[in-house]
Amino acid sequence: MAYLESHLFRRFTELSFGFSLRFDGAPRPPYHFNMSYSVNDDERLVTANRDRFFRALGLRIETVAYQRQVHGDRVRIVSEAGDAGESDALLTDRPGVGLAISSADCCAAFFYDPRNAALGAAHAGWRGASNRIVAKTIAAMRENFRTDPDDLRVYLAPSISQEAYEVGPEVAERFDEARLLPAGDRYLLDVAGVNRDLVLAEGVRPERLQQSALCSFRNDNLFHSYRRDGERSGRALGVVAIRPNQ
Repeated sequence: MAYLESHLFRRFTELSFGFSLRFDGAPRPPYHFNMSYSVNDDERLVTANRDRFFRALGLRIETVAYQRQVHGDRVRIVSEAGDAGESDALLTDRPGVGLAISSADCCAAFFYDPRNAALGAAHAGWRGASNRIVAKTIAAMRENFRTDPDDLRVYLAPSISQEAYEVGPEVAERFDEARLLPAGDRYLLDVAGVNRDLVLAEGVRPERLQQSALCSFRNDNLFHSYRRDGERSGRALGVVAIRPNQ
């Protein structure tokens, strides 16, 4: 099956990584190839979708850790798969434990420290970005795994582009003008750019940061988008893991 990879992560044979797409070859409206149990999709189909996707990555459902994303700034360390509770970032240094981030326009960020064999994954929409969740993820990796940001590789998965992301002044006031474009009495927000700035400010090398140029809103043949499809939108999953016995 088709899914997105990261050229940064592909260089590390010990890593499994993929970001799921909206379609898997067979259209199943309205949710299509959906990874979320929270959008009124048939749970049996969601489980089958997850199973197929994880197996394509060399993983299994019972080896992946999830979180109940709440658009906050809590970072949680996990040592086993399953439901990790409410948070917006997960960390692990356990081989074989996958970290999953759900997305349908929000920026999903993935972190790998090859020196200390540690992983991070964060959900960073506008609320998470305003709460500096990606910077707090890096800080937590430094504190718990002795990660040096100079060693980190970071991938920012497809999210809604600035051209498609209109927000009100109450949201815009939380961000630097450099990442905003006026649009009448509203603004266009570059949320991926905000997260990129936060990652670089923590000391990650620019050449070790990959930011996808693909827009989840505009590429309806590839991605789920809540801004585009509303309640009829499914969700993607991005998953990263260190393979066991590496």
